[in-house]
Amino acid sequence: MKLISKFHRRTDWYVTSPFGMRRHPITGKQTMHNGTDYGTLNSKWPLYAPEDGCIVHVVQKSKTGYGNMIWLRIPRLGISVQLAHLDSIAVKQGQVVKEKTLLGYTGTTGDSTGIHDHVGLTKINSNVWLDPHAYEYYDPAPVVSPPPQKGVMKLIYRNIKGRDEYVKIWQKVLKDAGYYKGAIDGIFGLGTDAATKAYQKAKGLWVDGKAGERSWASAGYKCA
Repeated sequence: MKLISKFHRRTDWYVTSPFGMRRHPITGKQTMHNGTDYGTLNSKWPLYAPEDGCIVHVVQKSKTGYGNMIWLRIPRLGISVQLAHLDSIAVKQGQVVKEKTLLGYTGTTGDSTGIHDHVGLTKINSNVWLDPHAYEYYDPAPVVSPPPQKGVMKLIYRNIKGRDEYVKIWQKVLKDAGYYKGAIDGIFGLGTDAATKAYQKAKGLWVDGKAGERSWASAGYKCA
């Protein structure tokens, strides 16, 4: 899932200016664009916290530059997200928010030519800008009970980024089958996702990167 989709809880946004060098829409000069601009149908869309435990690290209100802006830290993912040119801000600096907490609304404050959503991305405590549109968001791992008896598995889905005993077992299935070369660490990241898809394709299963009932069954496990 694209990071922007998690903030807006919708997918009908569109990229109006990508990350990288561009001609500045106001000055006309070639400059580095340290984020991705998304169109929001010329409307002021609400922005929500993507998950529990996010920290509002910076709140800035200005009529120039990035305009009204917040920096939101997502500790689980180790990233900080900049949301700029906001019409209004609904949170305070230092606030710890929960999933779906209203952060504010997209706007056109500061140096802006129209309503849009400017998103910047860095790792926490880093000054290196990253391309936010290239970042894939993964939901937190659900709270699970201890592993069941041997041979009976609960369903594991892709978008799991936390450590989980079921994921370790699935990674071992993939590794034994020759599709996974990473560590058996219980983290369903990009490597496990790619290996799952390769395994599903080889087995003639629906290729979706999800360790569902048919995938487990093909490895000799029963799902409960």
